[in-house]
Amino acid sequence: NYPAGLSEHTITVDGVERRYRVHMPAPQGAAPRALVLVLHGGGGIGPDVTRLGAHPLSVFRTVADREGFVVVYPAGLPARDGRPGWVDCRGDERLFSGADDVGFLSALIERLRTTFVVPPRHVFITGSSNGAMMSFALAMARPDLLGAVATAGGNLAAQPRPGPCAAGSQSPVPMMMKSESPMVSPAA
Repeated sequence: NYPAGLSEHTITVDGVERRYRVHMPAPQGAAPRALVLVLHGGGGIGPDVTRLGAHPLSVFRTVADREGFVVVYPAGLPARDGRPGWVDCRGDERLFSGADDVGFLSALIERLRTTFVVPPRHVFITGSSNGAMMSFALAMARPDLLGAVATAGGNLAAQPRPGPCAAGSQSPVPMMMKSESPMVSPAA
């Protein structure tokens, strides 16, 4: 079903066909150790972040081969400006596609966890920018699906949408956040 290396797949969620890429490590005789979802940023090259050497997020393919885990690169749908992105927690965002990205990622994780027999504590999500913000949205809405979140260049929404985005997660999810720019303290 998922050959070694990078392969393209689809899943239909709520009548919408969604794309994702799976990078399987070379067969090592054991079940995968973990499942890592890598979310592209908004408006950029989308799922093409998988191209080795073309984007920093492609490094997960190399690490997966060495460490024996599966990497999944889901694709966000085009926003109203035509560029790919995610419907994250921002209540003030006007370019969103309107898709149920939490539903898509939840269904995808459940399918892959069943296929690879990976427990929730071994499912991780990461992303940059809009992908980071989508990682937070999933963690708040479906903490039961994730072991941890690690992001770069994204933040929590200043004006969150109602629901889990505004209320927060009902269960704790370990998170690591990296800022893209140094923190600057205001002058005293």
